[in-house]
Amino acid sequence: MGYSREDDPIRLMDAPEKQNWQTAKNQLRLLGALDVSDETKLSALGEVFAEMSCDPRDAAMIIKGCELGCGEEMAIIAAIRNSTRRLLYMPFHPEEVADAVARHAAFRTSKASDLFVTLAAYRAAEQNKFSGSWSRENYVSYMALRDMRKNTEQLIEQVRRFGFNPKSQKVDEKVMCKAIAAGFPDRIYKKSGGDRYTSADGDDWAILGNESVVSLENEVLIANERVNIQTKRGGTLPIIRNATIVIKGAT
Repeated sequence: MGYSREDDPIRLMDAPEKQNWQTAKNQLRLLGALDVSDETKLSALGEVFAEMSCDPRDAAMIIKGCELGCGEEMAIIAAIRNSTRRLLYMPFHPEEVADAVARHAAFRTSKASDLFVTLAAYRAAEQNKFSGSWSRENYVSYMALRDMRKNTEQLIEQVRRFGFNPKSQKVDEKVMCKAIAAGFPDRIYKKSGGDRYTSADGDDWAILGNESVVSLENEVLIANERVNIQTKRGGTLPIIRNATIVIKGAT
């Protein structure tokens, strides 16, 4: 989410609606994208964000990843987050559902982030040369892989053009969690009882989704994706669909 305004020289790839302008500006400030002496201008980092074909959150995540040796992984995660297609899908026929769940379980080995599930699926597809038959056997969308692969390559090319090195250095999950945190400084939630988490500023709350690989034992987490779902009674329930654990010193 970038921001733009008629009397404001700042421009980013994706400008939000006018009513969301202040929210976008606050987000960019937290991401370090605004000039501290004149917030009508972008900082040097913000200029990089503006030229990247992704959300500023993802751009911040990728740049931090380059600094920590996991820029390639962050580019893949950014491509997955920005895709309009689901990478992992469930089959139409009920008799195949159990097999799909078992296949997808192979990607759910991490307890640090839900984003690592789809990253693992992408890496597995990569090891199998993005084979169509492998994708079908594992209920991984071949079309989604094609789009994500193209977008990943584009993002990697963009950061290289700005002098960053996205090459993976086989870092551990904790380092990748720190890179992810760079894109979500305003999405820190603290446990407030049961499966309920409250935002650090106290203005929002949400329930950690049942399908999350992140344990409820974590007192603090990053809400990478927060959605509202309809309840049977006609109300809405805020859910943290994708979460990442918070590494000490990362935020």
